[in-house]
Amino acid sequence: MSGWIPHSRPPVLAEALPELARLVFARKPATGALVARLEAEIAARTGRSWAVVVDSGTSALALALQALDVRRVALPAYACPALAAAARIAGASPMWLDHAPNLRLRDDARARAARADAVVLVHPFGYLEPLVAEDWPVPVVEDIAQAPGADLQGTPTGGFGLLAVGSLYATKPWGGAMGGFVAGDDERLRARVLAMRSAEHALDEPNAGPHRLSDVHAALALARIMRAGNEARARKALAEKLDAAAGDWAVPGPRLPFRWIARVRDAEAALQALHARKIQAARPVPRPLADEREAPGAWALWRACVSVPLLADARPEEVRRLVAAVEALCR
Repeated sequence: MSGWIPHSRPPVLAEALPELARLVFARKPATGALVARLEAEIAARTGRSWAVVVDSGTSALALALQALDVRRVALPAYACPALAAAARIAGASPMWLDHAPNLRLRDDARARAARADAVVLVHPFGYLEPLVAEDWPVPVVEDIAQAPGADLQGTPTGGFGLLAVGSLYATKPWGGAMGGFVAGDDERLRARVLAMRSAEHALDEPNAGPHRLSDVHAALALARIMRAGNEARARKALAEKLDAAAGDWAVPGPRLPFRWIARVRDAEAALQALHARKIQAARPVPRPLADEREAPGAWALWRACVSVPLLADARPEEVRRLVAAVEALCR
C-alpha cells in the first residue's frame, strides 16, 4: 500500500546471504551446525543451560506443555491466539487469567493458577510482566516471543520459570523467517523436547512430530539476533517520542518496546482515524481468548487499546507522521 506506514517491517537481512549461499552450494540446507549455533546463542542470551529450536513459536509452547505433562494450563486471556492453539495441540484444557488496565495480569492470578498444572506468563508486546519474578504454586512457562533481550530485576527475560519459549517468526524481535525455541535448565526436559522435535522418534515418543528447524531458517534467525540490540534501542527511542505525544494515554511500566500501545476511549474509532492517515495500526490481539464473563478486564483492554507501528527503521518523515497522529489521537 503506497504511502502507508506498515504495522511491521522485518529488516533486509543481507548479512545472512553469504551463509545462505554456502548452504545452498554445499547442498546442506537442512538441520546442522547453524541450528546448534542458534541454540547456543539463545541459551546464552536467556541465561539458560540449553535451548532447543523448533519450527514455530506455537510448536515451542505445545512441546513445553507436553514435556511437563500438563493437562490443565492457566493462560492470559488478552494474548495471541497462538497460546490457545498450542494448548489445544498439547491436549491441555485452558483456564483463563484476567488483566488489569496496564496490560499485566491481575493480582489474583497466582491464586487462580493454583487450580492448573502449569501457567504460561507472557510479556505482552514488550511490556514486562512483573509477576514472572514471583513464586507461583505451579510450574511457570515464560513466553518471551515479544520481549527477548529484556531485563527484569537483573535477570534476562527467558530466565524465569521452569521453561521459557519464544518465536523466531519474521515480525518478532528475534525473527528471521520461521521458527521458535524452548529453553531451560532441566536436562530431562531437554531430552523430552528433543525427542518430540523429530518424527524419527515416533516409535518411542507418542508426541513426536515434524518440528525440526532448518539451517536456512537458523541462518536468518542468527542474523536477526545479532542486530537485535540496535533494533531495540531504535524502537525505544521512537516509543519515548510517542509516550511524550500521548501523555497519560500511554501504557506505563517497565518494557523493552516491541509494539507501542495506547489506551483510548474507543479503539475502533481510533483505528479508523489512524488508517485515514495511512498508518497501519491494529488491535494488539484480534480478540480476547476468553468469554467476557470470565475475563472482563481483557475485553475492556480490547475495546480501549490500539497498537501503533513501532518500526526500528522508521524514517524521519515516518516518525513525524506517527508523533502527529498520536498527538491528535490522544488530545
